Amino acid sequence: MLDRTKVRTNPRNTSLRSTYPGNSPHGAGFDARTIAETAFDGGRRRAQTAQARAVYDGSVASYRETVLTAFQQVEDNIAALRILQGEAQVQDEAVKAAQQTVIVTTNQYRAGIVSYLNVIVAQTGR
Repeated sequence: MLDRTKVRTNPRNTSLRSTYPGNSPHGAGFDARTIAETAFDGGRRRAQTAQARAVYDGSVASYRETVLTAFQQVEDNIAALRILQGEAQVQDEAVKAAQQTVIVTTNQYRAGIVSYLNVIVAQTGR
């Protein structure tokens, strides 16, 4: 049997520690100090987990913002394309009308109805 007064009064007494497996430097089993350090790490693991989640949430938010910006750019370009298509159609109609005016004015000149100045004005598109 172990005398408790000896264990308390002599902190260097290893007789109690050596009776449990794993407490010796070369023994197998568990070490109560390691378990205690892991279980009571002052919230370090919880803080690291929270930090990792915050970094992840930041990455997700950045990715979401990038995707939304890309969709907005695509939508803006589609709207610009529609506007440009409308403008191109109006310009095509204007070119056809100018060509028709040149044809009509040239025929009028050949018929002797208008002077050649009218043909030149029609050709310059003014």
